[in-house]
Amino acid sequence: LYVAMTRAKEKLIMVMTADKGEETLRRIYTHSGMGKTLPFVALRNCRCLGDWLLACVLRHPDSAGWRRELHLDKGYVRTEDAGSMKLCLLAPFAEKEEVKAEEISDAAPVAEDVEKIVEKVRYRYPYQEMTGTETKVTASEIAARDQREREPVFLRPLFLAREKGTGAEAGTAAHTYMQFVDYHAAAEDPVAEGTRLVEQGLLTNEQFTLLDFSSIRGFFESPLGKRMLRAGKLWREYRFAARIPASLIHPELLREEARSSQILLQGAVDCLFEEEDGLVLVDYKTDHHVTPQQLWERYQKQIQLYTIALEKIFGKKVKERMLYSFSLQRPVWDPEEIPEKALGAPAGQAGAAADSALQKAEAAAADGTPEEKKQTAGDLLFACVGLLRRMGQEPEEALYQANERFIRRFEEAENAASLRGAAERELSSREKDRIWQPEE
Repeated sequence: LYVAMTRAKEKLIMVMTADKGEETLRRIYTHSGMGKTLPFVALRNCRCLGDWLLACVLRHPDSAGWRRELHLDKGYVRTEDAGSMKLCLLAPFAEKEEVKAEEISDAAPVAEDVEKIVEKVRYRYPYQEMTGTETKVTASEIAARDQREREPVFLRPLFLAREKGTGAEAGTAAHTYMQFVDYHAAAEDPVAEGTRLVEQGLLTNEQFTLLDFSSIRGFFESPLGKRMLRAGKLWREYRFAARIPASLIHPELLREEARSSQILLQGAVDCLFEEEDGLVLVDYKTDHHVTPQQLWERYQKQIQLYTIALEKIFGKKVKERMLYSFSLQRPVWDPEEIPEKALGAPAGQAGAAADSALQKAEAAAADGTPEEKKQTAGDLLFACVGLLRRMGQEPEEALYQANERFIRRFEEAENAASLRGAAERELSSREKDRIWQPEE
């Protein structure tokens, strides 16, 4: 009802039915009172939404004729900003005598009338697809909609918080800290800044205990954190509202009228800063037990909508957009948009660096000191990560898949050993190798 009454552009026609029209009008107006607002007894005696509307209509100046005819000349009549209104009371159709079939003439239909009837019957409301969609959405709702398989999180009241909170509560604590903290002060001493927020009532003691200050310190020491400290303009928890085409939210829409209609998008960007060549969008995430690829797939729709809205609002290009994962302690980009400086050396150099690091690690493994072994192993891992990124692969995802393959292969080897009637630990090394690498 609210939508119907607020969408009319020129005229709004509303229809209701009543068993006894005049009696209904008298009943409603009797309790309308003399005040500017309807008294409680008037609202209580309304039997449906139509009664509520009639209580307002009868107090309108344009209903004076009906008030006189029904002798409803007492009560408050609203005159300020009243607009124009017309009340029509229609009596039911009088019963007609039954017409016998043989009395109906076989008059031929008029072609023009038939065409008009067919045209009206075939009419389709151009925005029918939009009747089941929302007119306002938030970016977080869209992100949640894209991951319905995730279990719901139930937040506890803070006064019931235990020593350790849920993942959602830890995420809220981290976002609150990053919203209100002084970045320059936090880069020097993140714990002291957290204490200041607690003292000022911006952060609760329970939230303070949920903060991972080692991850926060790592963020401010990272290249991204240093870029933020150097930024000319920086916005935190930037709240926005922008109209975007409905097709961006509902790609399943087919008709062009529905796809091009506008939906109001609301959201809050964790951090936005400006460099000389454009805007940089950063959204903080605290999800655990996820790979960078999984994290990006989970929130890519949300980041896409943020980008469209911000470019529309600022009239500037969002040159870089990323998630910052506090659990992974690194930025996560769209795999197709990883900045050149984040990839490291070119592909050929990255491969050569990995080969060189492997040779040094093998030499250290043979006769190196414990410190040399640790250093060359670290260099080898670093070089392999650079090579994987040059190949367009996420290192964590590649390692995860390798672990899965190893586990699957090991289980297959155990099954093969059991079929031979021996436990895997009872087999000789030669027998284990034969099972692990069966002859083709």
